Amino acid sequence: MLLQEDELAYLREDAASMLPDDVSVIRMVNLPDGAGGQQVSWESMGTTLKGRLASATKAPTETQEGGRQLAIIGWKLLLPWDADIQATDRLEINGETFEVNGTNRGLSEQILLEVTLKRV
Repeated sequence: MLLQEDELAYLREDAASMLPDDVSVIRMVNLPDGAGGQQVSWESMGTTLKGRLASATKAPTETQEGGRQLAIIGWKLLLPWDADIQATDRLEINGETFEVNGTNRGLSEQILLEVTLKRV
């Protein structure tokens, strides 16, 4: 069943009203390094989006690093469906920085954008 444009707009507006977290977009830019090459820098896009951050898994995955056992928690973030998020972006949410791993952009009749994240 396809939604009418006004029905889809209502669902998007309703879902967006339930996003409590402030999200700042930090975009990767390449700047000249003075030696003919480039260096990576991060710049705030100066916009604040509303989102909802949640754990993507019920239990953390574990890995070994430097002889230590580490728990890895995957994160997902819900944003308005038309949020300008790129695969190389970082997002600052509640004072913590996350890297974008992927999105579900491009779904039919998308109501929210789901972004998978990794804590930096």
